[in-house]
Amino acid sequence: MRILFSLLLVISLNADATTIKSLFIGNSYTYYNALPNVVSDVATSMGHSLIFDSSAPGGYTFNQHTSNATTLQKIAADEWDFVILQEQSQIPSFPLSQVEQDCFPFAGQLCNLIREANPCARPLFYMTWGRENGDSQNCANWPPVCTYDGMQELLTERYMQMATDNDAWVAPVGSVWQSVMADAPLYAADGSHPSIHGTYLAACTFFAVMFNESPVGAAYPDGVTAQQALAIQEAANEVVFGNLEMWNMNVPMVWTTISSFEDEVVIDASATTLSVEVSINGEITQYADFPIVISTEGYDNGEYTFTASSTSPCGTAADTETIVIDNTGVFDAELEGFSIHPNPASTAVRVKTSIANGELEIRNMSGQLVHRQKLNGNQSDISIEHLPRGIYILRVSSDEKEQYNQKLIVSY
Repeated sequence: MRILFSLLLVISLNADATTIKSLFIGNSYTYYNALPNVVSDVATSMGHSLIFDSSAPGGYTFNQHTSNATTLQKIAADEWDFVILQEQSQIPSFPLSQVEQDCFPFAGQLCNLIREANPCARPLFYMTWGRENGDSQNCANWPPVCTYDGMQELLTERYMQMATDNDAWVAPVGSVWQSVMADAPLYAADGSHPSIHGTYLAACTFFAVMFNESPVGAAYPDGVTAQQALAIQEAANEVVFGNLEMWNMNVPMVWTTISSFEDEVVIDASATTLSVEVSINGEITQYADFPIVISTEGYDNGEYTFTASSTSPCGTAADTETIVIDNTGVFDAELEGFSIHPNPASTAVRVKTSIANGELEIRNMSGQLVHRQKLNGNQSDISIEHLPRGIYILRVSSDEKEQYNQKLIVSY
């Protein structure tokens, strides 16, 4: 059933009007109350346009979607800006070993299928919400889901992991839901599916993420009061734009980064990059394999201006850095006994350090945090199977806030 909006707006011509094309892949949490239509109506009321399609059979899982002919046909049918991915509502909250078997691999397959069809399409994970009274079906065997809070915590964690693993974004519907539960009746009678308030909340969240604009002031459907609508709009705005890094929305589609190390400069670019033009003090060289590693051994000590610009089907990006070549790079101090083995590596590394209490971090060349864990004494093992090929910075931080960096190369 199509939900009709009770607030009629006269929309003036908007010089900044945006048209977004999105495919929704999910199940009943996607088709309940015609969610894509409600997102479209919110966008229209704000002077924008959403072109959409959906594949959302009831109860469907990521696994089923990977071999569903309709889903696959629709992924390839258009040049989507976003493809929204919503897993069956319980699966991401299951024990991690089960999620790693039944969910994560198929989330990755769908992201790969999306990018094979259109390298510039953005996979967008639809973080759902915990059930009103927890998951009664699985509570006896898995106590963490016995309550709404426990189930929501796991859903949030797992959707964020899927986004990180696949360089995708998250639409944090579940987190907005959690912040506004006291202000509106979000659940349908079954305590699982959304009421029209819950669907409107999801729509406002998707609008904020896809159009990069606050939903405050958007039209709202019958059954939602002005006060409830405002609470939902403000919550979506605050949660989305207050935590862009958490939802992976700080990861651009096109990027180029320049990083300085002890004896080399590393230039990395987006996976869709066709070529990178590098200028060093005005002398231009073209490269086609990434990351680019430029040894500084052949340069005299001094300041150099490095400029890298990348060309991609998804756009262009550039970075300019002034780099002092003096064999110090980003390493202002060395830590005795700090080693990574093997390096390069493809599945796991062992880090040895004289620091026993503190943290390990791995960041990609965009500065994005991709892994964090506590130090396990003077020797820590790290799984890197989830990291794409490339060059990373592995950072050791002591409890006294001292930091030391080394380069980590992930290879195949």
